[in-house]
Amino acid sequence: LHSLVVRLGLPRALAAAPIFHLVALAGFLAFGLLAGLGPAYYVGLAGVGLALGYEHILVRQNNLESINKAFFQVNAAVSGLFVLSILADRVLIS
Repeated sequence: LHSLVVRLGLPRALAAAPIFHLVALAGFLAFGLLAGLGPAYYVGLAGVGLALGYEHILVRQNNLESINKAFFQVNAAVSGLFVLSILADRVLIS
């Protein structure tokens, strides 16, 4: 397995995760700007940012159940919210 956890160890991988999430948010912001998306997208993007922040709160609890919840459930919510934000923006513009 070639994951960051295997390569860096759990503590260092968890320390790197916020950096990757900030890079992802910057990429989502750039995508919205380049695609000419409107306010509905950016409201959803704020929700994505909050969900990613919540993920880090869960991980701080340092138990396997909270890490699994953060990884599987919150990431699924982030993905869904991202797609719904784009769809909402497109529907509101049409």
